[in-house]
Amino acid sequence: MRTAFLLAAAMFALPAITPVAAADLSLPAKEPPYPTGYQWTGFYIGGNGGYEFGNVKDFGSVTVGGVPAAGGVTVSGFSSSGSNSGGFGGLQFGFNYEFPSHIVAGFEADADWGNLNGSSAGCAGGVCSSGSSNINNFGTLRIRLGYAFDNVLPFGTGGGAWADTRWSSTITAVPAGAFPGLAVPANSPYSTFAIGYTAGGGVEVGVLHNVTFKAEYLWEQFNGVAQTYNYGFADAAGTIPVVGNHSASMTLNTVRVGFNILLPAAPGWFR
Repeated sequence: MRTAFLLAAAMFALPAITPVAAADLSLPAKEPPYPTGYQWTGFYIGGNGGYEFGNVKDFGSVTVGGVPAAGGVTVSGFSSSGSNSGGFGGLQFGFNYEFPSHIVAGFEADADWGNLNGSSAGCAGGVCSSGSSNINNFGTLRIRLGYAFDNVLPFGTGGGAWADTRWSSTITAVPAGAFPGLAVPANSPYSTFAIGYTAGGGVEVGVLHNVTFKAEYLWEQFNGVAQTYNYGFADAAGTIPVVGNHSASMTLNTVRVGFNILLPAAPGWFR
């Protein structure tokens, strides 16, 4: 009788004990789901190379006795146009952030080195001149905006541009007696740092989890690239300087390909 009573008590007590015991059993926590698809978010570095071509328009004047503001007299104005082209290579650095909607926004800065040469020539008022231009290095700082189709990212881009330019202006002919005691041709080289703007687009494709290849086109515009320079002329008495005032505009087209390497992110950076 006592045994039966104990068995009955145990059966009634078991439901109360079981939840407590179950509560003490801790199940392993589930890991958060790993993001699916290609991941574009992060900083990156890379390299690029390509070809650049464009047009140069030159405007200027030649004055005797210094610049007009200092009492100089303009003898002739001139204008000419030409083209420049050449290959280049360089580096880029940037950042992408991919939103849940698969829109990718970021920025990119690049610097390239090459040997882009151009030339122009023209005559006005009996004064003939020729010019040459050279761009040794140039670059851009741009925003990028695109939409990710998994590992394929078409994008548009725009921002500022800069170019380190070298110019050479040469007087090739002058009217008889215009510059007494002076000989032509006479050359005046100078350099200037040009600031402009750029816009374009391209497509980038992920080939490994942290490596992409891209192709892009950029249009670049530089206006008012100006410089005042002295041809080093003087009359027989050495008292009449001959000064040139030059302004140019450049329109450049850049076609290039490149690669990017996604840099490892610090823990928690993009959470």
